Parts: sequence; structure tokens; C-alpha cells
Amino acid sequence: MNKEFNLGLNLVTNKQTLKGRDLSETIEIALKNGADSVRLREKNMDTRSIMREAFRIKEITQSMGKLLIVNDRVDIAKACDVDGVHLGQKDMPIKYAREILGDNKIIGISCHTLEQALEAQEAGADYIGVGAIFPTFTGDDFVRVTIDTLNEISENIHIPITAIGGINKNNIRMIFDCNVDSVSLTSAVFSTGDVAASTQELKQKFDMILSR
Repeated sequence: MNKEFNLGLNLVTNKQTLKGRDLSETIEIALKNGADSVRLREKNMDTRSIMREAFRIKEITQSMGKLLIVNDRVDIAKACDVDGVHLGQKDMPIKYAREILGDNKIIGISCHTLEQALEAQEAGADYIGVGAIFPTFTGDDFVRVTIDTLNEISENIHIPITAIGGINKNNIRMIFDCNVDSVSLTSAVFSTGDVAASTQELKQKFDMILSR
């Protein structure tokens, strides 16, 4: 089933980067200043805490017409009725996630090789996340993926691709030379002193590159 959705400038959360700021409030600032979607990725939170954050963020995203994806947890995505789930290679297989969530929800999955990307596409993934493209300290389980591999995947996959891992205002253009559809960001937004200004600058670059 082909869905119309746009991850665009995709925020991937990590409370450890917020320097004490409130997660949902910070997300709201970023969304108001150009971010298009949110992936709630909190590896160190318990289930109830993730659900609380999901409901808070969902109120914000729904009011603004933006997307909310929950990382890994198909059960939370279902319980909170968010827009979808993003799976890792060791998480629930796409087939079973689809049975639980239904055809109308978005299912993405992290891929590090062309083989994984082709398997995900065949299994019915709505999009794939490829990375980490550059060194990153916000994911404790990241796998480096070269620009050449990203290019190879983009040349052979017809579902949307979001690139992730160390992407910032200085290297974002290099990513779009690989014909990806979206970029997923953490530190480039959340670790800055001015979330609004950082998001605006990234969005400006994002739109400028896409309009070429």
C-alpha cells in the first residue's frame, strides 16, 4: 500500500541532548520553526514514561499536521495511536508489526546495507532509515554507513529514504547528492543553544537543496 507522507526534516529525540530542557516543549519549538516530523527514540526510558511523552508530543504534532513515529516499540505505537513505528534490524519483523498496526500506519526500518534495504522494501516497509552516515554520539548502537553505500541503496530502492547520523548544516548538502528524501537529526537541533534558529537554518538549507 503506497502512502502519502513526508518525513522531511525529521527530529529524532534523545533527552540526554536537551541540557535540562523539556522534551515536548523543545519539540514544539522545532516543529514551529520548520521541522516536519518526530521520531520518539528514548532508549533509557521505561514504558510508561515513553507513553507519557508520546501522548504529549502527539497533541503537538496533531495540532500542527506533523507526523509522530515511535522508535522500536510496536506496542506503544499501537496503544498511543501514533502515525507509525520505526524498527531496528533486531526488532519485530515488519510482517508482524503490520498485522498489529494495520495498513494505514507508517512502518520504517533502519538499514545498513543494500541487502537489508531490498529485504525491507520486499517486506512492505514504507520507508527506510540509512546510517549512521557520519560519526555520532547520540546512538549507542549506531553502525557506520558510507556515502557510497547510501548511493547504492538510493539507486536501487523506490520507497522513501531518510539519512541519519551526524548530519548537520555543514554536511547536509552532501546527503542530498545521494537523492535521499529526508534527513533525520538529533544533535544538530537539540544540542544547540537556540533550537528555533538552528531549525530555521537547517530548514532553509533543506528547502534550497530540494528546489534545485
